Amino acid sequence: MRTQTSGHFKTHASWFRTVIKENVILSHTSALECLEMFGGFIDEGIIDVYALSKGIYENINYHLINSFDEIEYIEYHGVRCTSFKQTINDMLGDLYNTDEWALTEALSNYYFSHGESFDGLPVLPENLPAFEKIKQNAIDYYSGG
Repeated sequence: MRTQTSGHFKTHASWFRTVIKENVILSHTSALECLEMFGGFIDEGIIDVYALSKGIYENINYHLINSFDEIEYIEYHGVRCTSFKQTINDMLGDLYNTDEWALTEALSNYYFSHGESFDGLPVLPENLPAFEKIKQNAIDYYSGG
């Protein structure tokens, strides 16, 4: 079974509020969409979540974990999603299996909303090499560089 896609809703948050009925936390690209750090894709159909067990939807990527205690999350627009810090570090920690476009746009949005600086960006030490690999792409993102 598949959920509805984002094209049926005005915002990603309203899409998530409507289709997510399981005990999950939005993560990865979906969290960036919910946090409004990534604009998302037209008629998006894939949702990333942290879950304690696999759910029923084939278009939801269930990232299985043992406990939600391990995850830093917030409620945003009525939806539980990983915090920006958690999301960025999750994606940097698995850079080669993540949506690099979404991550780059989110980092660029952070950069420009913080006075063209990454100061204060909560990158964990083990993720610094991955961050250094995409940092310049994030800076150049809106200039087409």
